[in-house]
Amino acid sequence: MKIQNFLRSYVVLVATLSLAIIVSTVLCLNNILEVKNAQANRVKTLHLADELRHYSGDLTRFARSYAATSDPKFLGYFERVLAIMDGDEARPNGYEGVYWDLLVAGQPLMSEGEGVALSLEARLLEVGVTVEEFAKLTEAKHRSDDLAKLEFITQQAIIGRFDDGSGKFERVGDPDPAFALALLHSDEYHTEVALIMRPIGEFIEMVDKRTLSQLDILTGRSESLMTLIAILSGFLAFIGLASALFMRKKVMVRANKLALTSHQVMKGNLEARCGFRGHDEIAEIGNAMDSMLNNLSIAISQEKEARAEAEKQTELLTEE
Repeated sequence: MKIQNFLRSYVVLVATLSLAIIVSTVLCLNNILEVKNAQANRVKTLHLADELRHYSGDLTRFARSYAATSDPKFLGYFERVLAIMDGDEARPNGYEGVYWDLLVAGQPLMSEGEGVALSLEARLLEVGVTVEEFAKLTEAKHRSDDLAKLEFITQQAIIGRFDDGSGKFERVGDPDPAFALALLHSDEYHTEVALIMRPIGEFIEMVDKRTLSQLDILTGRSESLMTLIAILSGFLAFIGLASALFMRKKVMVRANKLALTSHQVMKGNLEARCGFRGHDEIAEIGNAMDSMLNNLSIAISQEKEARAEAEKQTELLTEE
């Protein structure tokens, strides 16, 4: 193979492998970013489910506290929970943590200030869930709203207002906190709570299965890309080593042989030869030198023979 053709093939191959490694690396980095985004989305989505569970628990907590104490601040907390979840009031910073526990106890909050007002449905669409998952969590939200209506009955009983049979609380009587507490601890109430928690649990299972499957796919893709990068890098290193050995054998070794032959000829050793095989550039130079030396040796030999013959003829003429 011509050295020029070898070098051209080497450059093309190295450039192709390098480009493949660069593209694979970019794809791998993008895939890693997708993994991070998928993990963050998974956490956000599961936080929403947990927040809805806390939402129902907070309503129960404040409804029972109001029934037990008749303190209007608990009624205010109850109404704020509803307003925040419905997007009618801005969410306080740090709301998903221990906000109510600190506020009720009169302790300093972890974070001050407020965020934006967004309903649960809007936040679900923001993080991106499937239609089935959205349906499960909205079902839980609607059931929680229905439970809030039952809790509203207890709140009216505390101030002495009762259902008049038409759905309106216009029948006035003595406040009945015992009735309110009994209703908030009744089997009916616990059944309603269970009906809220079931779709939340199903939502968590669906999200868990979907996001884990997505993460498995992305992780598998990253592993495949990293394996490809390792293979390409190894092949590139092999090509570099093989090319170095080839150039050493085809260029450096024979160039040294060519120089040595030239020095021997310069010292008068006309029997020195390169003895190269092949059709590359250095072989052609060596073969040309060998051919020239062969021709020179033949010419010198012929000259010696002619000179010897001439001397012989001269001697014969002298004797005559």
